[in-house]
Amino acid sequence: MTGRPYGEAVAARILRPLGLARTVVPGDDPRIHGWHVHGYLAMADGSLRDITAYGQSSSRGEGD
Repeated sequence: MTGRPYGEAVAARILRPLGLARTVVPGDDPRIHGWHVHGYLAMADGSLRDITAYGQSSSRGEGD
């Protein structure tokens, strides 16, 4: 337990030591910034829905 928010602890203990300068912990922002592949979900009516923006609240670390 660090006493700090999850994102700060991950950045300090993992991202910065590994030199991962362009890697982030998204926090409450469901968007992916910069160039990225989009994910699509086939809907019942045959259309495709862009599901790239996804709320991470169900998979975040406890204590954040």
